[in-house]
Amino acid sequence: MKIGVVGVGAMGAPMARNLARDGDTVLAYDIVPDRARAVAGGGVEQAGSVAQVARGCELIVLMTPDDAALRDVMHGDGGVLSVGTFSGCIVDLSTTSEHLAREIGAAAAARGVGYLDGAVIGGSVAAARDGASPIVVSGDEALLERYRRVLERLGSVDHAGVQGNAKIVKICNNLLLGMHTVSGAEALSIAEAAGLALEDTVAWLDASSGNTAAMRAMFGRFSEHGAFPEGIASFGFFDKDMALGCALAERHGYPAFLAHLTRQLLATAARAEGVGAPFASVLSWYRAMGRAGAVVPAQREATAEGT
Repeated sequence: MKIGVVGVGAMGAPMARNLARDGDTVLAYDIVPDRARAVAGGGVEQAGSVAQVARGCELIVLMTPDDAALRDVMHGDGGVLSVGTFSGCIVDLSTTSEHLAREIGAAAAARGVGYLDGAVIGGSVAAARDGASPIVVSGDEALLERYRRVLERLGSVDHAGVQGNAKIVKICNNLLLGMHTVSGAEALSIAEAAGLALEDTVAWLDASSGNTAAMRAMFGRFSEHGAFPEGIASFGFFDKDMALGCALAERHGYPAFLAHLTRQLLATAARAEGVGAPFASVLSWYRAMGRAGAVVPAQREATAEGT
């Protein structure tokens, strides 16, 4: 079988390589040609357009950056649904909104095309490289079972119910990731200000009830090596994920106090660290405030009252 992969960035590239096995080949396209060129070889070929992928493949896996890009890949001139001969299945693993997934699912069904929306909900680049990504997929379960053998080359695959559910899982996952990253950075910086070494605190918290994947994978790596793991989203890119969560809550009339506060704190840190820095650099922002002895007025007043 020929499998298409549209979007071969940090996550899509190792996925494309893992899909090319057991006699199957991959046709890879990216809006940045050098990315597709770099992943070519070992059963992966470079495509020159989305339309070329749709004309040549039965199964297409999408890893686009946002709603606008996904809409263009599906509905744009030369998009997948513009290719009349395509009648296979699309598995969309982009981090995008659930309402767009449902819209695309309906449009695909009207064309006789299969569509499953999905999401990679952990593990980052290292897991993608090892074919160990945890993935949720929603939509037609029979369609998923037809292609499960192939998709499990990427990692574990769970069915999440009706169309759009996988996107909701991903959005909520990323909300938690943002909140845990900010709260972890704050807690570690408080400990450091109180005299504990960062690396010691991270190590002691590893078996604690307050530990999180953000603490272990991002801050643990930083404390050991002085750098965050590869593939962490930039402040600018991760703001899209936080915005998706805030918008999801708004659509359902639900308060999202922590989501909005986390987004604001990350935006403030981005102004100091640079929007292109890994969003986990919120730790650097917090630590810098601690070294400068920064205390917000409300905290200062509360401290004075306590004494």
